[in-house]
Amino acid sequence: MEQTDLLVNIHAHQVTNAQSITVLNVYSGEEADFGIPPEPFPGNTVFYSAGIHPWNIGKAENQNLVLNRLASHPKVIAIGECGFDVNAQSPLSLQKNIFWQHIELSELLGKPLIIHCVRAFNELIRIRKDSRSVQPWIIHGFNSNETIALQCLQHNMLFSFGKSLLNENSNAAVVARLMPESSVFLETDDTDLDILLIYSAYSSLKEIPVNRLKTVIAENFNKYFNIL
Repeated sequence: MEQTDLLVNIHAHQVTNAQSITVLNVYSGEEADFGIPPEPFPGNTVFYSAGIHPWNIGKAENQNLVLNRLASHPKVIAIGECGFDVNAQSPLSLQKNIFWQHIELSELLGKPLIIHCVRAFNELIRIRKDSRSVQPWIIHGFNSNETIALQCLQHNMLFSFGKSLLNENSNAAVVARLMPESSVFLETDDTDLDILLIYSAYSSLKEIPVNRLKTVIAENFNKYFNIL
């Protein structure tokens, strides 16, 4: 890919930069008009991910049916966010069952998984091995330690870094310096930060120009989503 000025925000809850490709998160059970971007930003390209967050399990009716309907929409390019959170009210056994449903949907539709994981990486890695999934798994908002990161990398998982990069002493900042750029995405999650700020932070940590980083992330996006 030739050098690009394009910004890619792989996981967000609102559009924070008018010139970005933004993948907005939609929880199963929410209403969404996929034909109209939520903000009228000229030149902005909006896509969606759809899933059942561990915190939202059981909080809406017919979640699986809604998810199946949303997931097949052409503007939905990823499944999730989904995964594990030990702080959620739903037991891990139920979270595991729901996660397997997301994996099956991801494989069936050929769409990557956006993963939320809090203090349950052993379970995540175990399922990654057992599932033999061929679709990419992207751990969003990664902020765990180097040992966990290397284990995830060994099992071909990808990483999305967000606001934690703004703290140079965070786990995310330490790990981001080590990870190959080909395994990385960037995000704003539920903040109103400009995605360009996250790019700048990662650029500084990796000591590479922002313009080169834009091209690298765009190449990653094209490789795994085949949209550009």
